[in-house]
Amino acid sequence: MKIVGLIIALLCFTTGYNQNYKLIEEMKHVANKDRATEIAKELVSVTSVKYRLIFAKESQNAGILRFRFAPEELSDIQLEGKITEEQRAKLITIDFSFFNAGEDSKVERPAFITYKLNEINCSYPELFAIWKNFFKTGAEFEITQTDFKSQHLKEPENKIDVYIFQTETGWSLRNLSLN
Repeated sequence: MKIVGLIIALLCFTTGYNQNYKLIEEMKHVANKDRATEIAKELVSVTSVKYRLIFAKESQNAGILRFRFAPEELSDIQLEGKITEEQRAKLITIDFSFFNAGEDSKVERPAFITYKLNEINCSYPELFAIWKNFFKTGAEFEITQTDFKSQHLKEPENKIDVYIFQTETGWSLRNLSLN
C-alpha cells in the first residue's frame, strides 16, 4: 500500500513540474505580443497582492517589450507624475526581449518575431511567489534569500538558465536560457 501511495505522490509531483516546465519552455520563444501579455499576467497572478497592468510598452531600439504592474491599492492619480521610491518598490516590471535591429535603420525587422522572458523586477516576497510557482516548486522562502542553489535553475540539456538575485532596489529574475 505504501508503494502505491508513493507512486501516486510521485506522479502528482511530476505532473505539477511538467506543467511549469512547459511554461518555462514557452517563455524562451513566445509567439506574439498577446501571448507575452497573457504570460506576464499569469506570472503576476500568483503574488500575494492584487496587481493591475498600468502599461505595456514596446521599444524597438532596445528590443524590449515592458509590462509594468501596480498594486490595485495605488490609484492612477497616485501614479501620475513622478513616482516615489516607496511606490516604485511596490511595482512589478516584466521585460521580454525580441528582435533588435539596434541603431542600424537599414536592417529590416523580420515579418515574424518571437519574444523571450528576459527579466522580472519587484520585491522579494512577490518574486519568490513567481519563482516558487513557475520555476522552483520546492523553494523555501527563507532559504532562497541566501542560498545560491535555491536561487538558480540551470539545466544545460534543456537550455534552461534562470536565476534570481538581490539588487540595490529589490530583487530580479534573469532568464539566460537559450532558444
